Amino acid sequence: MPRSADIRSAKALRLQRRLIRHYVPLGLLSGMAMIAIDLVLHPDGSKLERLVVASAYLGLILIGVTLLIGPLNLLRRRPNPLSNDLRRDVGIWAGLVSVAHMLFGLQWHYPWEPWKFFWDGSGTIPLRLDSFGQASYLGLGSILIVALLLTISNDRALRNLGRRRWKLLQRLNYVLLGLITLHAIVFIPTDERAQTYLFLAIGIVAAILGGQIAGVVVWRRRMRVARQMAIQTTTTDDMA
Repeated sequence: MPRSADIRSAKALRLQRRLIRHYVPLGLLSGMAMIAIDLVLHPDGSKLERLVVASAYLGLILIGVTLLIGPLNLLRRRPNPLSNDLRRDVGIWAGLVSVAHMLFGLQWHYPWEPWKFFWDGSGTIPLRLDSFGQASYLGLGSILIVALLLTISNDRALRNLGRRRWKLLQRLNYVLLGLITLHAIVFIPTDERAQTYLFLAIGIVAAILGGQIAGVVVWRRRMRVARQMAIQTTTTDDMA
């Protein structure tokens, strides 16, 4: 049995390796991406508004990366385990960026009055049901999924939940992508932004879906080949 000190040392070494190989590059690349997004989309807005916009698109890109790591592994004929540190760390970083986007948005629109995103207070139905309210509810659903995914992004959750339930919860990433896409489509016209904003969001989502479809095609092709080989092997054994 390994000693507890050895286990702690291995965990510390793994964490150090993840920080150096994943989080430091993610931080640097995220900073450069936010600057690029800011320059392309919103060079003249207030600092807070620019942070809201840049963090929104960065979060979408990072979530897309988490969904594309698996298909890329299939296309490159590399192992595609249920969980690995790279996909986990990119997902955690995407979650943190999403939370930052929410906090920036709260301060930009209604500082210290978050209920105004959802509550109208007038009419028969006091809930805010205009396009801004709809976008807010979609954003709330997204951030709740992000919180859940952050909670289970660790080895302990994988052990406690089991592989099947853990993977089922991880598939909420696809629901998250759908909610974020709807959030962008509904919110962008509300904010009177240029069509470039919407085209960029749709382009990112299209690239993600394209990668997913390519991964599914490759996976099905390999499964079909594997079944054919299994049938041929069985037939050969029966004839022997």
